[in-house]
Amino acid sequence: MSYVATDLHGICGMMPAFATADAGDMTATETVDVANLQAGLDRAIKDGVHMFATTGTFGQVWNLLEDEWRTIVRASIEAVDDRVPLMLGVTAANPRLVVQKMNFVREAGGQGVLLGVPYYYK
Repeated sequence: MSYVATDLHGICGMMPAFATADAGDMTATETVDVANLQAGLDRAIKDGVHMFATTGTFGQVWNLLEDEWRTIVRASIEAVDDRVPLMLGVTAANPRLVVQKMNFVREAGGQGVLLGVPYYYK
């Protein structure tokens, strides 16, 4: 499904990256709790959230490993299943990485991205 600007209205849920119990372990590599992430998205849609954004500049984008970010993208797209608009965060310090992330979102079936400004200069 394709969305246009007029489809973006109402409540926008900012989904956290649900973490596994070992997420605090500095050697952990797969810390996304996919089942809880997908259950949270499904519950929020059923409760009336109109759209979602995830992996924004509120923490996850800087702290997730690349594979974890990809897991969140895939799991979120699967869970939302085109029921509401979904914007996936692609912010990065390197513009080339932003382009790679945007391409991954498109290839994974995503419809929209959330791109924040990584730095603020005076």
